[in-house]
Amino acid sequence: KDFAPQPWVQCAKVLREMGHERDARLLLYNMHEERRRGLKPGWRRAWGIFLRITTGHGYRPGWSLGWIAGVIVLGAIVFALAHNADRMTPAKERFYLNPVAMAKYQGTGELPAGYPEFSPILYSVDVFLPIVSFAQEEHWRPANLAPEKQTGKPWWDPRSWNPNWYRHYNRLHIAL
Repeated sequence: KDFAPQPWVQCAKVLREMGHERDARLLLYNMHEERRRGLKPGWRRAWGIFLRITTGHGYRPGWSLGWIAGVIVLGAIVFALAHNADRMTPAKERFYLNPVAMAKYQGTGELPAGYPEFSPILYSVDVFLPIVSFAQEEHWRPANLAPEKQTGKPWWDPRSWNPNWYRHYNRLHIAL
């Protein structure tokens, strides 16, 4: 079945000329939905579903802000779990090459003066938005623990998770 967008576009043009911008946008959104429904299953249909969910086919761009906020909040949760499970570690050489400071941090969790505290939400924003810097990404990183240092905790306990999982999520978070 061939899809003809011309009647939809013409009707939207008439609605706009009459001053009904909102109705015209809704009509064009529905045009894209009809076009997507007529596609055979495959990458084009999947892309149409992705565009519908994320931006409403371009007619609801505010939805993308909701997705961005969702990814940042999810990142904050993941990084908070990682930090609570001692899987986030200071990344500056002046810290981890100093055995006294490192031993003090591992023993009491105390950071040297002037070293920023870890903030999961700021770290998530810092990693997600490349033009914003809260000095979290440059001062903190997911720990790379050796398998023998992992605990024998149950699977649902974040302390038992593979430390590389946080690192892979961090890369995915950056890519988005």
